Amino acid sequence: AYQEADRGALVSLFHAVAGANTDYMQVRFLDMHGRERVRIDRPKGKGEAKPIIVAAESMQDKGTKFYFQGPKSIPEGRLWHSRFNLNMEQGKIEEPIRPTFRVSTPVHVEGLFRGIVVINLAMDRIIELLAHSSDFDVFLTDRDGEILVHPEPDKSWSRYLPNRPGFSEAIRGRSLVGRGPYVHSLSRIFRNQEELSLA
Repeated sequence: AYQEADRGALVSLFHAVAGANTDYMQVRFLDMHGRERVRIDRPKGKGEAKPIIVAAESMQDKGTKFYFQGPKSIPEGRLWHSRFNLNMEQGKIEEPIRPTFRVSTPVHVEGLFRGIVVINLAMDRIIELLAHSSDFDVFLTDRDGEILVHPEPDKSWSRYLPNRPGFSEAIRGRSLVGRGPYVHSLSRIFRNQEELSLA
């Protein structure tokens, strides 16, 4: 089980990892019940700022979250990947929004599950690179036709934010070349069953 005596070494390791990777917005260890035991955060909008160590009293219980339930049942040594979504704190979408992608792995000691390590990657820069085009309107969509990135930013993230169109509604009335939009799958890059596509 998690030992409080080990916390200092884990904090130092996670802090160094977060400091070396400016796209890491959070690095955490969740114990076998899903309780945060170590958490390193990078402040919003400060990619070059030093990550901060979150105090123990500010830790949260994440036991019901999909990014704990998913990886806790996979084999030791495997990686679990989340959907692209918007970071939440205290049950609410963080504002300004922070697009994130989580990568987790279970921790086993002597064959027994003891928790998970989860890293939240800040996806702003990667999404901007994926969707950039000076010649075309580019959409980033998922398998359900929800829009993650729309050429008009206030219409992005239709799965998570209210009154935003899905892909079929968004392209209605647009001038399309040929029989429909060109679609390029990103499933081989992001292996999270979300079936992301650029359209």
